[in-house]
Amino acid sequence: MNTVPVVARLAERCANLDLRVLGRDANPDLMDAHLTGSSRSIPVIIVLDEAFVERVWWGPRPTVLQRWVSGQGQLLEKTTRYREARTWYARDRGRTTLEEVVSMLERAAAG
Repeated sequence: MNTVPVVARLAERCANLDLRVLGRDANPDLMDAHLTGSSRSIPVIIVLDEAFVERVWWGPRPTVLQRWVSGQGQLLEKTTRYREARTWYARDRGRTTLEEVVSMLERAAAG
């Protein structure tokens, strides 16, 4: 919900990017191949080359937020944890997501 609009805007502005959105529950095998823990957290961004070979993937959150959610955030009650994460996203305004996704795309392009 927080990262998809950022990635969608990036894809709109880059003619060589094709954004496709797949449902998590309709693709359990794909989700299970990209777990960041034990849950099927979304979104997961998968970069494929022109032969549809996976090059890199990212998700479900920017690294700094993922570390917090997996660490200190676990000490909070779930609704409080989600509220804190939403506050982080609001303050960040997509900047960290964009930086990490662009970096991932650059790594994929470099081979």
